[in-house]
Amino acid sequence: MTMKSMTGYGQGSSTIDSAEIRVEIRSVNYRFLDVSVRTPPGFMKYEQRIRDLVSERVRRGKIDVFVSAPASLTGTTRVSVDEGLVEDFVRTLRHLAKKHGLSGDIRVEALANFRPAFSVETTPDTAELWEPIKDCIIQSLDQLVEMRNKEGSSLEAKIIEQITALHEDLKELESSFTGGEQRIRDRVLDFVHKQCDMAEIDSDRLEQEVALLLVKSDVSEEMARLASHLEQFETLSKSESAMGKQLLFICQEMLREVNTIAAKSQSKEVVALTIKMKSRIEIIREQLNNIE
Repeated sequence: MTMKSMTGYGQGSSTIDSAEIRVEIRSVNYRFLDVSVRTPPGFMKYEQRIRDLVSERVRRGKIDVFVSAPASLTGTTRVSVDEGLVEDFVRTLRHLAKKHGLSGDIRVEALANFRPAFSVETTPDTAELWEPIKDCIIQSLDQLVEMRNKEGSSLEAKIIEQITALHEDLKELESSFTGGEQRIRDRVLDFVHKQCDMAEIDSDRLEQEVALLLVKSDVSEEMARLASHLEQFETLSKSESAMGKQLLFICQEMLREVNTIAAKSQSKEVVALTIKMKSRIEIIREQLNNIE
């Protein structure tokens, strides 16, 4: 099997002229592939390339990529002041003070709090920094994938254990139904003999009713489909594709067959066995929720 977890973490760094670029990548389980990239203003032009790199290595999960770098690499930041707006602001304050007889000087703190007059602008550095950023992304992805593979192996072992047990349960289930038709027939006829006068019963009609009951209680098709689902599960789990959602669907189908078998059975032993099988399938589904 080649199962991979959707949970992981990786980080990487690269130094340029004593300035360090750092990258962190985190992933958690998600229905699809969702890549979110956060970069400094000067690095925004690289975001699509970063998404493409991540998509080449990861097929499913919510991926958060964080890129950080000092201002010396991300561009030049400066503060701009709207001088005309400041003059209007000061003139208005003085007019209000004179009109209402207010005292006090206009201090620099009052001007600093007048936010509309100030703006912060960042001019991206035109230097090409893709190669060191790419190196950081690759370092982070290597660690992320390694962690996802390691956790995937742990989940895989738990799933294999339950699949193996389900095979054994199915064999026991098949044994429980061996000779089942004859047991049902004998039980029905015995009940009828005890409760009714056989002379008054139409034997042909009785046979028809018994045959109908046998058809309704037959689970051979359900067991055959369950065996097929187990085989499909094992085959798919050995593929290299993102298999998590498909395996979850197969589990849903297995659960459907086990529920049908339980509903058709009149045996306490069979019902108890199907409860155990449903518990195993639920354990598998829980593990698959974090498989890519």
